Amino acid sequence: MTATKTKKQKNAKKAVRTKRAIIEDEDGWAHVVGGRTIKPDASKTKIKKWGFDVVTYTLEEITAKYESLKDKWEESDACKELIKPLEPYEGKTKVKNVVVMGLGSFQNEMGDFSRCSLTQLAALSTIRKTLAIWDIPVIAQDPAFSPLDTEFLQTLGIEVLESPAGFEVIDEYSLVYAIHCYPIVYDHVGKKGPPAVLIGNDLARLTDGPIDFRERFPDILTCYESLESLFPLPQFRDDFSDTIWYCSKKFALD
Repeated sequence: MTATKTKKQKNAKKAVRTKRAIIEDEDGWAHVVGGRTIKPDASKTKIKKWGFDVVTYTLEEITAKYESLKDKWEESDACKELIKPLEPYEGKTKVKNVVVMGLGSFQNEMGDFSRCSLTQLAALSTIRKTLAIWDIPVIAQDPAFSPLDTEFLQTLGIEVLESPAGFEVIDEYSLVYAIHCYPIVYDHVGKKGPPAVLIGNDLARLTDGPIDFRERFPDILTCYESLESLFPLPQFRDDFSDTIWYCSKKFALD
């Protein structure tokens, strides 16, 4: 009887899966590495940053990637879910500046990190438009930014500051956008006396979770006790996992 089972080709390509991990640099910043394995593009110039490959794109390439992801975000149900609770506050906020922390480089070749960063940037655009705070200053700080990342953000009207200058512009009228950052970031935010709005990690996980970070980063408690949890951000892949919209009890959105 003829065998019907065929052997797999020895040289057939197999999908390689790796676990995502978060590493902390010497300044306490979070960097996500790992995830889906992707085929390198030999046409791009690679450099090493934070211990893994990044790709040097052109400004035009990063801009095109951002616009594509922004379109997908704006067409998503998650975008509509985010807009709905914010619409009543259009033009009524007391926010005077936006401070973006730990957004990450847009040239990371590991997993979906750059896609995640660009999508988070697109969501911030939605927030600014919905709240009618488009004309207020926007500042970004992340030691992972490359010169090209900085140039790209500047084309969007975002000023890039070196650490720790970004923390210095945070006050009680700031909207701090710090998604998936390490506890040290929220500790620095707490030291400034909590902002009007904080969009960031679920602080309960940092104070009541398996690891209590309050001993090492005591001003996380300042954020936790002074901010009210309004709602979790809607899920879009894992770009906003464990992300909460917090508001100052003294300076609410309205």
